[in-house]
Amino acid sequence: MIDQESLKSLLRYIPETGDFFWIRPAQKRNMEKPAGCTSSQSGYRLVRVNGRLCRAHRLAFIYMGFDVPDVIDHVNRDRSDNRWCNLRPATKSTNAINSKVRIDNSSGCTGVHWVSTAGAWRANIQVRGKTKHLGQFVEKQDAINARRNAEKKYFGKFAS
Repeated sequence: MIDQESLKSLLRYIPETGDFFWIRPAQKRNMEKPAGCTSSQSGYRLVRVNGRLCRAHRLAFIYMGFDVPDVIDHVNRDRSDNRWCNLRPATKSTNAINSKVRIDNSSGCTGVHWVSTAGAWRANIQVRGKTKHLGQFVEKQDAINARRNAEKKYFGKFAS
């Protein structure tokens, strides 16, 4: 990785927008456009620094003078949004808590699913590797509310 002083000599970071801009022009570089590109595979914003492809959210921590944590969480779940207020240190498990709903989820809420044999919506939550059952509900919204309340209780600021 690069140190803060070297990074600041190459790029300017705007914490309010999350964008990096090149300080000195180089061949084929547009100074008005943000540096780097968004990966079509991962969704992360990438910037090539000293010949090495770096994730912009990691560069933001260096630029702001902080040690780069092993895991960085994007609060709003948008991997290309590198505004300083949208980045926070996390652990692997807390980062997983703040993840998008799976594409195969039919309820629209993680931890809520239909149980056809019971004719009801079931809500559950995983805490420290253990599944906690929150109940079965006739109304889907009641199951979602139970899940949201449990997220606040167990996950705090990382709750959806």
